[in-house]
Amino acid sequence: MLREYKACNQNRYLSTHHERDKDTGYDNRGARLYDSEIGRFLGVDALAGMYAPFSPYNYVLGNPISNTDPDGRSVDTDIVDKDGVLIARVDDSTPDHVAVVDGSASKIQQKLANGDVTTEQLISGAKIKTTATNIRAAAQVLYRTENNGGDYEEASLVEGGVISTGERGAQESATVPGRSGVNGVSIHSHGLNATEDPGGGVRSYSALKPSLTGQKPAGEADQDAFPNFLQNIIVGRLGNASKTSSGISQPKLGAAFYGRGEVKPQGTLTKSAMQQILKNRIKLEAGF
Repeated sequence: MLREYKACNQNRYLSTHHERDKDTGYDNRGARLYDSEIGRFLGVDALAGMYAPFSPYNYVLGNPISNTDPDGRSVDTDIVDKDGVLIARVDDSTPDHVAVVDGSASKIQQKLANGDVTTEQLISGAKIKTTATNIRAAAQVLYRTENNGGDYEEASLVEGGVISTGERGAQESATVPGRSGVNGVSIHSHGLNATEDPGGGVRSYSALKPSLTGQKPAGEADQDAFPNFLQNIIVGRLGNASKTSSGISQPKLGAAFYGRGEVKPQGTLTKSAMQQILKNRIKLEAGF
């Protein structure tokens, strides 16, 4: 004999397996209540300060298809190679982070598939640990330097995920805006152009060579300023120019990353690698 069975109570665990409140009809997402009928949270995201460009009422940057953090809008870490090619995206609730590792993306992905290495090991051993916001700000500083002809330095400060634009300086100087502090990231450019000296040598500037104490007036050298910031980025040429039979050869444009108080770069990214990393983030936010 066939019998009809009915559940005693309607299932309350609906959207992404979060409990729906019987009285209000809202979903309990842990940090906030969610109204599934209008597709909005009923409170401001606790992580809103980390994502100034986005609405604080969005769920996972407004894209629940590609982003699945149930407590807010924290974005995963992108692991990339030196060319900016995406190797893996790790759900570690580390907002906006980018880890640049040695080796090619295809070979590292094969190692991940074989279990020869873990994403945690890759992030731990990354030569550059920064954020997409910092890379975006660095790319903007480089663009402004190119746009002014390449002889004048530009600067920005990133603090709390917010980019502040500094004042353009005279040659070989620029002003980082705001205050320095333990969480700030300083970004400035070095000159992009090279000239031939009367003696036959070449005068050029490099992002790999911060100005040292004693090379500039007291307190104005890169070495004097670097201890005031969590991370320091210099954009410009990734090396010095050289003289060839056909003229002057210039290295590629890019960015060099320095730790607090360090004058030796942790690593570099070319301009094209920076652009690729930012494309990765655009695809993430667009749901691809």
